[in-house]
Amino acid sequence: MKSYRPLILVLAGLALFASGPRLASVAGATPGRPEVTRLAAPQFADGSHDGTVVTLTGLTLAPDAASGTYLAPPLPAPFPFNAVFPVWEANLAHPEHEHDLLLEVRTRGDGAWTDWRPSHANHDWIRPGDPDITGEMIMAPTAEGRHTELQFRVHLARDGEDPAPLLRGLSFFFVDSTAPPGAPPIEPLLPETPTPGYPKPGVVPRSQWCFDPACNYSDGLEYVSVTHLVVHHTVTTGTNYPDVVRAIWSFHTFSRGWGDVGYNYLIDPNGVIYEGHLGGDDVVGTHAGNANHGSMGAAMIGDFSNVAPSSAMKDALANLLAWKADQKGIDPFDARRLPDAGSNVDWGLPNLMGHRDVFGGTNTACPGNLGHDMLPWLRQEVANRLGYVSPFLYVEEWANGGDTPIFSKSNANWYTAPGGCGSNRHAYYTFSTTDPGQSVNWGIWRPNIPADGSYEVWVYAPYCDTGRGETYGARYDIHHAAGSNYNVTVNVDANVGLWMNLGSYPFQAGNTGWVYLDDLTTTDTGRGVWFDAIRLRPLSAAAINQAPANGTWKTNRIVDFTWTFVNVPTLSSVNLQAATDPSFSNLVLSASLPPVQSHAHQFNSDYASLHWRVRALPVGGGVIVSNATQFGIDSRYPETQVHSVVQTGQNSFQVAWGGTDATSGISRYNIDVWGVGDATWTRWLTDSTLTSATYQRPDGRVYWFRSQGIDNVGNVEPAHLEGDKATGPGPNFPVERILLPLFDHDL
Repeated sequence: MKSYRPLILVLAGLALFASGPRLASVAGATPGRPEVTRLAAPQFADGSHDGTVVTLTGLTLAPDAASGTYLAPPLPAPFPFNAVFPVWEANLAHPEHEHDLLLEVRTRGDGAWTDWRPSHANHDWIRPGDPDITGEMIMAPTAEGRHTELQFRVHLARDGEDPAPLLRGLSFFFVDSTAPPGAPPIEPLLPETPTPGYPKPGVVPRSQWCFDPACNYSDGLEYVSVTHLVVHHTVTTGTNYPDVVRAIWSFHTFSRGWGDVGYNYLIDPNGVIYEGHLGGDDVVGTHAGNANHGSMGAAMIGDFSNVAPSSAMKDALANLLAWKADQKGIDPFDARRLPDAGSNVDWGLPNLMGHRDVFGGTNTACPGNLGHDMLPWLRQEVANRLGYVSPFLYVEEWANGGDTPIFSKSNANWYTAPGGCGSNRHAYYTFSTTDPGQSVNWGIWRPNIPADGSYEVWVYAPYCDTGRGETYGARYDIHHAAGSNYNVTVNVDANVGLWMNLGSYPFQAGNTGWVYLDDLTTTDTGRGVWFDAIRLRPLSAAAINQAPANGTWKTNRIVDFTWTFVNVPTLSSVNLQAATDPSFSNLVLSASLPPVQSHAHQFNSDYASLHWRVRALPVGGGVIVSNATQFGIDSRYPETQVHSVVQTGQNSFQVAWGGTDATSGISRYNIDVWGVGDATWTRWLTDSTLTSATYQRPDGRVYWFRSQGIDNVGNVEPAHLEGDKATGPGPNFPVERILLPLFDHDL
């Protein structure tokens, strides 16, 4: 870290936003625009106090209280609203967490109050220097439409001799973001003129969701070619996603004064992509502080701190980022610096990252823990969509949980990078020393070399906010086929966040070579020494398998094999082999081919495990053999049925089901129910891992069940049109043909 990083710590808990186009805040009941209700010390005198008091400067704890709660009286909204944004000003001893102050909100319309919902600080929507904290958006339940009242309560607490927290002011920005009458339907549109390369997915244009005159402007737009892709989450509730998008736009535009929604794109859980910030390709948004210039921000609508993004959302995000990566030539696995124009970020950043990675994992939790956990999958999915295979062999320091033959470390005190910072969400670090007697931290990477030859060796030190700078002299030892190269020294502080080249060395196949690093330097003491991923790029002749990738499943018996050659001489032929064993003694495929790099083969059956490789024959003799890669073929869906229904009460029935899948195994079940006389089946259980459950019959009719299995590859069993074997015919049969019902109302 640079010497100025402690400045960032002063702003702990605040996300950093660079300035974008600005509009003046607009108050009043203009449809879609926010109106604010502000509360300060006099208003806090009303309501119920339990351990809290009101002073001339605001709401605080009673003199002898360690904690307390203030309950406000109901607050009428200035107009019917469906979204509200709390913003508060407070003096807190621990602003980086919510021990000192927690705000909870509930709303109501014509009916009962909603449940209390906490509004945590939304670090995505706070700029440096802001005197206030923006809380998470609260939306009225979709089914209830607009609400008219709000009530809040504030929990205050302090530790020991810490000063009592003081809530100086609290504002609520009310928004009615419902669509106006005659609004166009939401329909993602493909580009009018398709561009070469990976296609841009369908996107809902601004004209379908943004109707305020302020949606269209031209002043203040900036453009910088995109080099980095940043993933966010909006930390919002609500299931009417166009309303959510409009509410975010309104708050960002008017209440925050950013002139527009900050994100370049937003994606809802159904996989629908919305056009965000006005301006099109390469427009600079307001989503990642000084890293706005040169980055594209894609926000997942929702809170993914404890809930994983849906499959539809993940697929849409991967498609969107694959389009941009292909358009801009972005390697999803690599890292680089942002463009110089408009950026104060001089450290390296992953080309595809979460928002928290921009400032070292500490200023924001965005895109949530489970959103951040998705990033390794997302990088690989972007590469898969582009048919891109990195020329590098990546070796993670925590593969298989760490301390494995691939990476081992000393039994000493180690630190883990904050916030999942580091290559693929993890890194170890320690601090440098110039005293050999104090040097106790060391690590060894033993990559599995795919073939004999020369390889470039690169190491990575992530940009992570630990409060200190990095060492000026990390010393690596490289042990290779020709001996060892000791004390290959790199200035990590000057290259933090980037891959650093240690040179080229000969290696033999297998785990015969290694890279060693310890905490001993000749340059400094107490600065960061990083033990993160390394990577190697072959420089000598090698054949490398690409697809099917290791550990994957194919759902079609026609398998497309692809491989690549690195620095090979002229080839005479290639032999593609697949076997049921890793020693290739039981071959099920042996195809003699010209010197190509792909081949499609149709297998006669499914296989739980196959191993494949290529043997390349150079014109001058010899053989180049790729490392074996394991995959499986499962082209068949499971076969399941409901096999018993046992009455356990007057209208209670224990339903049991099961099935078989010969290859990958059954992952989950869908269970449908049909009552005699109904027009269609009704889904009872979705994606259930259970094999039995209790069904409560709503009336005295005869009910039938059918099952549908999904295997671990995703093959889905077709719906049983006539009902499961054990339960009788389905709804396509007339009722009079049901001769032997399993149960009815007389049971």
